[in-house]
Order: sequence, then C-alpha cells, then structure tokens
Amino acid sequence: MPIDINTPQDPLDFTQRELNCILEAVWYEARGESPLGWEAVAATIINRMLDKRFPNNACEVVAEPYQYSYTLYVERAYALSAVATVRGKLSRVAAVLGWGHLSPNYRWEPPQLQQSQQFQRPYLIEHWNKLRTTIEIQVRQAGKPLYLQPSRQSPFHWDPTQGAQFYFNPKKTPNQQPPNWANGPGMVPTVKIGNHYFYRLEPNYTRF
Repeated sequence: MPIDINTPQDPLDFTQRELNCILEAVWYEARGESPLGWEAVAATIINRMLDKRFPNNACEVVAEPYQYSYTLYVERAYALSAVATVRGKLSRVAAVLGWGHLSPNYRWEPPQLQQSQQFQRPYLIEHWNKLRTTIEIQVRQAGKPLYLQPSRQSPFHWDPTQGAQFYFNPKKTPNQQPPNWANGPGMVPTVKIGNHYFYRLEPNYTRF
C-alpha cells in the first residue's frame, strides 16, 4: 500500500549517543573504506532518519533487526556497544556491565584502540581520529536547517549516495550476487563507492 513520505521528518538534532551509534556503525561496516566510503555509510543512516518509513533516531535506525549487519554480533563481543540502549531498554550484556549508567556525553571509541595502545599500533589510532572527525563534520552539516545546507550538486553536501538508504558489499553476499531486496519494488541503484553498492527506496513504496 503506498504511503505518503513527501513531508520529511522534523529537523535533525543529533545527541551524543546518536553520534556514537553512527560512529560505531561506520567503524564496523566501513572502516576499511575511503573517507567518502565512511560518509556514504553514515549517509544511509541519516537518510533513514529523514524518511518517515524509518525511525528518526540514529540508534534505533542501526539497531533495527537485519539492517546493519554488524549489530548481529557486536554486542556479544564488546561491552560498550553504542546500540546497547534502544528506546530506553538495555540489552542483557549492557545491563550486566552497566553501560546504561554512562553519561549522556560519553564518547564511544572502538575497543580495538585499547589493543592498539597496548601493542603500540599508532596507525589505528590515527585512522580512528580521521574517521571520527570526518563523520562529526558530516553530522554537523546534516543537522543544519535545509536552507543552510549546500545543494545536492555541491561537492560539500553531506550525502554522496544520492539519497540511498540501503547498501551491500558483494564480497559478503552469497556468490557475490545482490541480495533479494536489491531487486524489490521501488528499489533504485544510485552509486558504487568503494566496495559498497547503494540503493534508494523511492517515495510511496512501502519498505520491506
């Protein structure tokens, strides 16, 4: 059944926790990509927040079941997962380890950074700092009122994916073929950035 999404969500006002969730998603989904690849993955989260068919909270977006693949395993492996709290409910792992009592201003960092310091791998710390700075700038740009944002033709626009809400990496799919959703109704391929192919679900199509 067609739905009306012509009226966008309210203007974005990112909390530190939401920024944590975006950074965590980009780190696990795309840290081996270029800075443009980092921005592209972050843009899919922001584009979903702007679309009434999806939650308008970054943590709820990335924690939706079977959407961002890293969430299937990251909470089992790392205690301080940024997606550990969604809609005020703690995951079992996070509740046991006290994640929910952290300050709202807590700034997430990859657990691998502690290992980097221990084994003296400064390049990983430098990589993280570059990724974090890139995404923080992008998020600040996306949070501005629309009239202050560059046009989509501008190289400084925060979205390099042309409005995509979905992507896949053929290296991680069976037989390196597109997943079934990529051929679904209303799904339009937009760009390829690095290893990821991006898709936009057109207006008035119900999301799967």
